[in-house]
Amino acid sequence: MTKVTPRIEAGFGICPHCGKNYFIKQLANAKSGIKYTLTCASNRSTLTCRESETVFLEDLKYVVLELIAVLKSKPQELKKVLKNALYIDEKPIRFKIESINEEINLLRSRVQSLNGKLGDCYTAIRDEIESNIENLMTEKKALENNLLTQLDYDSKIKEITTALDSLS
Repeated sequence: MTKVTPRIEAGFGICPHCGKNYFIKQLANAKSGIKYTLTCASNRSTLTCRESETVFLEDLKYVVLELIAVLKSKPQELKKVLKNALYIDEKPIRFKIESINEEINLLRSRVQSLNGKLGDCYTAIRDEIESNIENLMTEKKALENNLLTQLDYDSKIKEITTALDSLS
């Protein structure tokens, strides 16, 4: 059994029209031989994404090499663009966390005011409030995780520029 080595271009790019990945399609022609293209996955069996374009890999390689040359010729501009793309402003996230904390505290005080009150109605209200608190806690943890795991964009920029420098 022959092992098929996946091509580096597989999965390269996303269709701007439908959001599906591109895949590599082999075209065979008696005159020009075998050519490879990147094609929208929506069009794998039938033409469903009519807006997408098929790109020949040889054309893509040429364009990518030209773009790499441009990027390497303007390193400061590239670093500036990368910094703007990778930078996450923490202020809105921290503000949202604070507002969630306030809402959680308000709901907890409502639960405490219901403590000692008996009846199915009070139990149902308490359960609903506690469910809301859990949902808010989940949202808060996700936001806090976002802050804790955000990229150190300076090291990522260095990684990208080093990788570009290694390309010839």
